[in-house]
Amino acid sequence: MSQLLIVKDLKKRFGGISALNGVSFEINTGEFVGIIGPNGAGKTTFFNTVSGSLKPDSGKVIFRGVDITGMRPSAIVRLGLARTFQLVKPFLNLSVLENVALAALSRRRREHDGLSPEAAALEVLRIVGLEARADNLASKLTHGELKRLGVAQGLVLDLLLLLLDEPFGCLSAEEISIVSEALRERSSLGVSFVIIEHRVRELMKLVSRVIALDQGSVIKVGTPDEVVNDERVLEAFLGRSSGIARSKGN
Repeated sequence: MSQLLIVKDLKKRFGGISALNGVSFEINTGEFVGIIGPNGAGKTTFFNTVSGSLKPDSGKVIFRGVDITGMRPSAIVRLGLARTFQLVKPFLNLSVLENVALAALSRRRREHDGLSPEAAALEVLRIVGLEARADNLASKLTHGELKRLGVAQGLVLDLLLLLLDEPFGCLSAEEISIVSEALRERSSLGVSFVIIEHRVRELMKLVSRVIALDQGSVIKVGTPDEVVNDERVLEAFLGRSSGIARSKGN
């Protein structure tokens, strides 16, 4: 696998609080990576700095060999990297199809593949299981369907790396299965995913590698089994009696 994203010694402070304290790691092409940690661990700040929403105090973010540190989010999206937000805010007075088609206007390859925004939108609505709801107003969707709509809006951008913030929140087991399969389908085409998710059991079934954060620092990087059985992880986030070591599906 080739390196797609390189994060070097990323630091960010808010007053006296160190939100990121020298975070470094790499993401490879076509890789699924999970990020876990308690509230305040630095997960969202990491997403914000990588995607351009927040400028780090120091450190570098290299994407496809380009230093994107401090670039505007719109410029980073054009290179093939974007994030979804934990709180989905669609245009409620527009249809599901219209919401995704609007996002499709920013697709990386829209001038080269011949697909209209509507055609691209219908394709991703199919893989997230919302094709039958395409003509419904977004205001009529359940919360779980809104989460899937947010995933569709990210997938339609035709990115190389998508940062997903809590994609499984409020989803049923069936919906999680649908979203997971949609992500696997895109991964088979070379798309990489970095996922923040508090539903650890479901996350561990999807990702091949996990990054554990605590108080702005990386305390463990490894396979799901390696991370959930690490003493520092058990002590830092969940306590020895939390059962995280059983989150792989046992």
